[in-house]
Amino acid sequence: MRIIVATLAMIFTSTSANAQTYGREVQSSCERFLNEYRPVPNSIFETIPDDRAAQQCYGFVTVVRVAHERTRMLPKQCVPPGTSTVQLIRMIVDYGQQQPEELNQPSMQFVLNALLKGFHCAK
Repeated sequence: MRIIVATLAMIFTSTSANAQTYGREVQSSCERFLNEYRPVPNSIFETIPDDRAAQQCYGFVTVVRVAHERTRMLPKQCVPPGTSTVQLIRMIVDYGQQQPEELNQPSMQFVLNALLKGFHCAK
């Protein structure tokens, strides 16, 4: 847990505070993440690409994932336990590609809609 907090602190202190204002910024940075991401075989750890935009995506989605785990901001059974940040990023990018009209929403609303619809959650 301390590693996650330290990583997020580094990411957010080295990036612009308003870099993820709208869905289009989340979409762009998460597409960069997926283009740069290389999984480590036989590892439980996720690697974060050495790209500022990709790091913004990873940090933002990690915060949403951890907040969901701690506060249940989505319905209780929405996101399956053990879902990785990378899996959520893929779901968010797919949603943005399929629903481009949603990219003008505020970033948090865009991400929550992507997860609610991607996991077929009831509101």
